[in-house]
Amino acid sequence: MCNLSKGIKDSGIAIGREEGQELEKKATARRLRKMGMPLELIAQSVERGEETVRKRLSEEETTG
Repeated sequence: MCNLSKGIKDSGIAIGREEGQELEKKATARRLRKMGMPLELIAQSVERGEETVRKRLSEEETTG
């Protein structure tokens, strides 16, 4: 495989991993919220700011 192809492949893999990790953090935040965990602890658990977590959870409640 040439260097360009390998670089593109590696970049795609890295992007996919990042997206997967972000989806898992969102799912974890939803589960913790359903369990009644306070927003502050959810934010710490998923390594995001409280405002970011609050916004994502409220968006999900209104859309789905």
